[in-house]
Amino acid sequence: MSAKYSEGFLKISSVGSDSVAAKEINGSVHVGDIVFSQAGQNPPSAVAAPIGTNNLPSPKSRLFIGRGRELGLLREAAESTRNAVIAQTLHGLGGVGKTSLALQYAHAYLEKYTATWWISAESAESITSGLASLALRLNHLGTMGVTSKESAEWAISWLQSHSGWLLILDNAESPEIAASLIGQVQGGRYLITSRVAAGWGHIASQINIGVLPLKEAVELVTRVSGIDGEEEQKGQIATELGCLPLAVKQAAAYINYTQTSCQRYLELLQSVPGKAFAASADIGASSTTIAKTWQVTLKSIEERNPLAIRILRILAWVGSADLPREVTQYFEEDAFDVDAALGLLSAFSMISLTPDSVNVHRLVQAVVRASEEEPIASSSHPYVEAATGIFNTLNLEPETAFDSWPMWRRVLPHIEALDHFVPLGEREDSVALRTLFYFAGRFLKVQDQLEQALNYAEKCVKMAESEGAEVAEGPDLLSCMNLLGGTLQAVGRLEESVEIFRNLVRDSVEKCGPVDPFTLSMKNNLASAYQDAGLMPEAIDLFERTLAEREENLPPDDPGILTSRHNLASAYGISGQPHRSVPLLERVAEDRRRVFGDGSISTLNSMSVLADAYRKSGKLVQAVNMMKRVLGKREEILDKVDPGVLQARQKLADIYRQAGNHKRAVPLYEENLEVALRVYGADDARVIDYGISLAFAHQDAAQPRKAIPLLRSALVWREATCGESPKAVVTARNNLAIAHWLAGDVKIAAELLRQATSDAENFLESDDEVVRIVRVNLRNLMNGAPVTRAGQLQTEIGRSRRGFSTRSV
Repeated sequence: MSAKYSEGFLKISSVGSDSVAAKEINGSVHVGDIVFSQAGQNPPSAVAAPIGTNNLPSPKSRLFIGRGRELGLLREAAESTRNAVIAQTLHGLGGVGKTSLALQYAHAYLEKYTATWWISAESAESITSGLASLALRLNHLGTMGVTSKESAEWAISWLQSHSGWLLILDNAESPEIAASLIGQVQGGRYLITSRVAAGWGHIASQINIGVLPLKEAVELVTRVSGIDGEEEQKGQIATELGCLPLAVKQAAAYINYTQTSCQRYLELLQSVPGKAFAASADIGASSTTIAKTWQVTLKSIEERNPLAIRILRILAWVGSADLPREVTQYFEEDAFDVDAALGLLSAFSMISLTPDSVNVHRLVQAVVRASEEEPIASSSHPYVEAATGIFNTLNLEPETAFDSWPMWRRVLPHIEALDHFVPLGEREDSVALRTLFYFAGRFLKVQDQLEQALNYAEKCVKMAESEGAEVAEGPDLLSCMNLLGGTLQAVGRLEESVEIFRNLVRDSVEKCGPVDPFTLSMKNNLASAYQDAGLMPEAIDLFERTLAEREENLPPDDPGILTSRHNLASAYGISGQPHRSVPLLERVAEDRRRVFGDGSISTLNSMSVLADAYRKSGKLVQAVNMMKRVLGKREEILDKVDPGVLQARQKLADIYRQAGNHKRAVPLYEENLEVALRVYGADDARVIDYGISLAFAHQDAAQPRKAIPLLRSALVWREATCGESPKAVVTARNNLAIAHWLAGDVKIAAELLRQATSDAENFLESDDEVVRIVRVNLRNLMNGAPVTRAGQLQTEIGRSRRGFSTRSV
């Protein structure tokens, strides 16, 4: 175990799901104030891919043999309107050359595509990471706090607004995963490799790849081995190996490196027992072929460099592609020795190398894993060394270390591989795995990939529980439970979140004491969970008690005290107590300005919440002045398209609208809509919501004709969007009817209201407020009564805003 690994564990015994600088803190911190910058983000339609844009994993191979028929079929597919899929259908064999063929085609026709992008398609998460990498390449996204999910959305918008590109989805485990992307983006070409033969018919045409013809297999032996002659022996080697390209290539590489004859290798190969390895279920029928080849090669490699065999055993437990070479440097203290071992494995074709990555064929990994003997202790198992190497490359503050996110995205598939490959019975006492799952959960949570974050949170809790209440190393049970509670809160499972935080408060009191900083943080988090669950009396009571305890036990300007005041003031505002919220927020804003400065995110967030409190209490002049300061400062320190800037501008427009100052409100709404259209595209939910706000402002300014197209777009979007509730559609139809009514289009308004009323009565509860409003609107319209503002449903559904409440570690 490396020193860095050990030191990391010594400093993270009390970290939580939203911690900041977790290795250094001794008290509480606040992180909910983070506003993610998207500096430099350009609209996807305005970004052109430089000529030759690609991320192909290796150069064009001079060893590629044959496959003329398959390449011809790919060319035909590329020239047609269909997408092409390479599907392995011969007994599910791996090592037949699907990936090699895709790579050969991509290199051969690189200039025919505006961009060629290679994506590992083993899971939805790996596709997200691949798309995020495309966004990073095209627009430098990913280094300024843009999440993987946001970057992937940008990349999808780019693909939608451009044509002539090629996406290669390598090793797609299921048609459904690929279909989720193809259904959104159809302006280019896809090339999909998969061991799964069934289920692709509705997505793409299929090209089945078989083993090499004997003549081409012999040619491959000749090219790789460098030996002329011995044609009969070459044919026997190819036949012995079933003409499987991977096995043939490895055999020839052995011959070349050891400078032996084909006859000698054939004798070695035929001496290998037929059941040299116990094949596991996921290897497939080609396992014996690869196992025989690998056993011959193994002995020769081990004689030359035992470290190479050890590294190969470690590599069997991570993902097959793009393992950062930085990870391998932690497999041995001497970096030169590691590079020498990797070079030897590459020479024998057991792995392939690029300057910054290591790649291993999946079938080789499967055979190595299947041959793994039971270790003496779990700490000596190769997967532990793999986890340790990954851990040591990571920044352990993923919530704030934005520059670490590209590396996180690269290693995440390798953490997923460990999760997949390590048997359940072996992982529960693994500190290395528990720690990786814990930090992966934190990273995924901040990336808004909540389902995956919840998966890791649950696993690290289970693993910590298996060791008992006292965990000697790595994140302890309380920290893992805190991650789980926060993630459940984020996904909306609020009752479960509340229960977890209740238990955490109880347990942290017992373990750490009632006023320990960690205990106080858990109390704050429980109050936050109460608030999200709608339990406002409980939330306010606990926020008040936590603030009093922090003020009594922490230094006056401790960030935890400011966080508690901010949260309590926000809760007062939510519960309709502006007379209590405003004075406290004024104090928080001033304290944060004094401690952190005028331009800090925490100061600006408190000022923004204060402006909102002023607005709700009717102090509109103060609200305008405060929000103008916030907007001006955010425009000064952030990019103009940053979500924090858009949010501040929207809030200022809302205040002007409430004050009846339409001349100032409308231009702000228009600017936000224009920016959102450029950045997100017309079909994004944020654009729809900005359009609704502008439409309402136009109506307030007695210009309903300008509102109609915006509200019509909102209705069309909600009708076409899967997952939109019937209430959202009824609301949108009602609002469009009101705009037509105000514009004098009574017949159109009546028809829209009839449909809205019918839908409301069919799909909503009879006592729902929306049902009542649309009924009243239709009755008033038919009776000739004037339209009222009460008839407009102000509900904003789907707006994506970052909140200002804060959580502690």
